Amino acid sequence: MSLLTLTALSLMLQVGDSGVTEAQKAAALSAFKASSSSVVESHKQQAPPSSSCCVVVDVSEPMRSASFGHTTQVLIPKHQSGSRFQYFIVYGNSTNRPGASFGPFEAHLPPQKPKESAP
Repeated sequence: MSLLTLTALSLMLQVGDSGVTEAQKAAALSAFKASSSSVVESHKQQAPPSSSCCVVVDVSEPMRSASFGHTTQVLIPKHQSGSRFQYFIVYGNSTNRPGASFGPFEAHLPPQKPKESAP
C-alpha cells in the first residue's frame, strides 16, 4: 500500500470516528463476522451511504497479491442511538467481479450491566 493510501485511510478513520461509540463499532464488527456471504449478498443495494456520514472500518482479508480478493468495508452511520443500529457492507472491485454494497443490517449493543451502588 502506498504512503498516500495509508495516510488517506488514517485520516478517514480519525475524522470519521465521531458519532459512533466503540461499543457500536465492536457490535457491528461482531455482527458482520457472524454473517454468511449468502446472507450479506441477499441485501444488495444500488449504492452505499456516503462515507462522510459514516465511520468506515476496513475489514479486508490480507491478500497474497493485488490480483486476488477485494477490499471489504463496514460502514456505520453516525449518531445512531439506542441498543439497535444499522450498518452496511461494501465490497471493492476484484479481478473477477465488480464492487457492490449491501445492507442495511442490524446490530445490537450488548445489555449493560447494572452499576453496583457503594455500601
